[in-house]
Amino acid sequence: MGTAVSHISDEPLKAMTFRVFGTQGTYQHYQDNGRDFKYQSGEWNNYTITIDHNKVNVQLTHHGYQPVYQQITVELSDHVVKLTYDNDSSCYRE
Repeated sequence: MGTAVSHISDEPLKAMTFRVFGTQGTYQHYQDNGRDFKYQSGEWNNYTITIDHNKVNVQLTHHGYQPVYQQITVELSDHVVKLTYDNDSSCYRE
């Protein structure tokens, strides 16, 4: 889920929220600019969100599009995990 807005904007989302049901699973999330065909030349991102017994891991498995989500929130049934993108390591950390 992205942030609710009441307008159309060219500014990319800086945060994304995923709501997870269950305690295990993997989800692939695709992101591109949504305006043109640059994805055909590799300008897109792929995120792998893995849940294992309520432990959350987010990896940017393909980084071809700028910017990336600066914050990813994963809402589990009993708690919320917030991860922030670390530019130096290109990883998400709690």
